[in-house]
Amino acid sequence: MRKALGCLVSLVVVGVLAGALFGPLVQAQRRFGPPATDLSLIQRWRLSVTLLVRGQAVQQPVVFPQREITIHIPAGASAAEVAGLLWERGVISDPAAFLAYLIYTGADRRLQQGTYHLVSPLSAQQVAQWLQDPQAQLTTVRVLPGWRREEIAANLDAGSRLSGADFLIATAHAVDYDLPFAVPAEASLEGFLYPSTYTLGPNDSAEDLVRAMIAQFTQIM
Repeated sequence: MRKALGCLVSLVVVGVLAGALFGPLVQAQRRFGPPATDLSLIQRWRLSVTLLVRGQAVQQPVVFPQREITIHIPAGASAAEVAGLLWERGVISDPAAFLAYLIYTGADRRLQQGTYHLVSPLSAQQVAQWLQDPQAQLTTVRVLPGWRREEIAANLDAGSRLSGADFLIATAHAVDYDLPFAVPAEASLEGFLYPSTYTLGPNDSAEDLVRAMIAQFTQIM
C-alpha cells in the first residue's frame, strides 16, 4: 500500500514539474508563434515565461508621441540597441519584452538597417515586422466617424486585403479585449472603434486593426 502510494505521489510530482516546464512553452507558441529553432530548451522556457508575463506590452498597440515617427536603424546595431532606440522614441512600451520577443522568434538576427516611417498606433509585434522588411507593402484603412461595425466591414471588403467577415468576428465580443472600463458580457465593440486612418502591414490581421482602433480610442478618451 505504501509503495503504491509512493508511486502515486511520484507521478503527481512528475506531472506538476512537467506542466511547469512545458505549459509555458505551449502557451507562448499559441500566443506568439513558433520559437527560433536554435534556442535551447532552457532559453525557450525563459523567453516563454517572460513573454507570458509581459506579453501585453508586445501585443498591445502603442500610441506614439507623434502620429508618424521616423526611425533610422544603423548598420551593425544590435537587437538590444534597437529596442533601446525604439523605447526612447516612444514606439514601444517595454524594451525588455520587445527584446525577448525578437530573440524568441529569431527576428533579432533579421533586423534590417534603414530608415523607417512608422505610423501610430502599432504593437511591438508589428514594429518587429517592419524592421525585418524595409520594402513591406502597407495597407491603409480609413474609418469614418459614425460608421458602425457592419459599415467598417463593408469598407474592408471593398478596398482592403482584410476580410470584413473576419472583422465582424473580431469585434463581436468586447470582453476579449483590454478596455478602459468594464462592459456587459454580451456587448460588442460598437462604440470603441475609433474613426481614423490606420496603416497595416502584409501580415497584420483583423485583430491587429481592432487593437489599433481600441488603443486610439483609449488614448483619446
